[in-house]
Amino acid sequence: MTEKNKSPKVPRKKTPPKESSPPKKTPLKGKTKVETKPEATPRPETPALETFQNDEVAVVLERKSSCIVSLETTPTEILLKKAEDLALKKVRKDISLPGFRKGKVPKQMVEKKYGHAIQEQAKTEAAELAFRASMQLIKIPLLNDQSKVSFSLKSSDPASPVFLFSYETDPIIPKVDATAFQVSEEKPQEIGEKELEEAIKQMRFFYAKWNPVIDRGIQENDFIIIDLETADNPGEKVFADTRFEVSDTHMAGWMKKLVLGKKAGDVLKGVSDPKEDKKEGEESESMEKKDVVLTIKKVEEADLPPFDDAFAKKAGAETVDKLKDYLKNLLQQKAVEKHDQEQREAINRFLLDQYPFDMPQSLIEAEKNHRKKQILQDQTRSKQIENFSAEEKKAMDLEITSQSEEAVRLFYLSRAIVRDSGIQVTKAEVEQEAKRTLQTFGPVRVNAQDIPQEVFALALSKVILRKAQDCIQSSATQAKKTPAAKV
Repeated sequence: MTEKNKSPKVPRKKTPPKESSPPKKTPLKGKTKVETKPEATPRPETPALETFQNDEVAVVLERKSSCIVSLETTPTEILLKKAEDLALKKVRKDISLPGFRKGKVPKQMVEKKYGHAIQEQAKTEAAELAFRASMQLIKIPLLNDQSKVSFSLKSSDPASPVFLFSYETDPIIPKVDATAFQVSEEKPQEIGEKELEEAIKQMRFFYAKWNPVIDRGIQENDFIIIDLETADNPGEKVFADTRFEVSDTHMAGWMKKLVLGKKAGDVLKGVSDPKEDKKEGEESESMEKKDVVLTIKKVEEADLPPFDDAFAKKAGAETVDKLKDYLKNLLQQKAVEKHDQEQREAINRFLLDQYPFDMPQSLIEAEKNHRKKQILQDQTRSKQIENFSAEEKKAMDLEITSQSEEAVRLFYLSRAIVRDSGIQVTKAEVEQEAKRTLQTFGPVRVNAQDIPQEVFALALSKVILRKAQDCIQSSATQAKKTPAAKV
């Protein structure tokens, strides 16, 4: 073992599963607010150098960035003697001389005739033994069974060699104080008549008759079907055959100004300006103006059916009142789910902002490559990326890198929370989550034994993250209810 980057033959541990569906690093929208401490928890500190020693090796350990462990190992005479004995044994077993069977040549004769080969083999054996002894002494395992060990010699003196090893290991996870999360006072949106009427309107549109408008220009409350593309990516549709209602509620202000008075068949050039419709409190990032080309393909008026019992029966309810009750319950359920998701995103942001720590670069790269592969499987998206400018490709790569880092970080944090809190994660829970993931592609029957390993790992990460989020939510809520002790 004299070549650099050659990996010693040592036991490996299994790779931890990765979380592959992390939240994007974007500002939270909606009513949930995240209130955190002014300063993030500092990264855990470790001594720059640590020393270890036993009868076989003396080790100087240094923890470097990206969870790299660097070892400077000096073997003792005891270990070097073991290496020489092993080298002699290995060389001897392949030697045969006249009068002696293979492997039975006397040691003295082998040492005299094959001394150089024994010395070279002893170097390899010493490195292997030194690495194993170092690992047993410092008790810091390799990251996973794909981890490589870099090896070089600081001193090649056969009598007193010094070996240099380095490898990736698991990160040091900071202890999470769940009670530090500030629970939002906001409640799920209450569904009222306004929201109910909008839902009913959308249902009526589904059954509407669409009458073409050909004898006048576009006016308020008309419906138009358009294609939209940006001037810098001609041929790549932002919208294709998409229907919009010409109203302040359902159409961007810049688009409404552009199409009013125009007719079907018109091709319009304009400038999209998202800032015109930016709501108070929304971030203004990625809201650049863009030159666009908008093609009006159809102009229509909607002939809506009356909202009566006959309509209700067509929609699957016996009466209008029962249909309203069903819609209101459905909308309220969605509002609760939306509020829950906002809370979970707030918890994720709390963890990511307050508990930074160093991470293995190989896991980030693996997650990044996995995400890129998923994106490129979409042929439409892949074709769009081919036409990206160098700046756009760089921005996309940075975004994927950020998402990958957050996914790996959340996995480690949530796993630590679940472990430290004694929360159980059962195989049945993970299998159920995996089946739900597979069934998003269609109502298929999935047997547990047929779940792909990648899907199972993703499901495990999701279950762990959800349980960690629930733990933080519960602990923080309880802490808020419990009055602080008086000093």
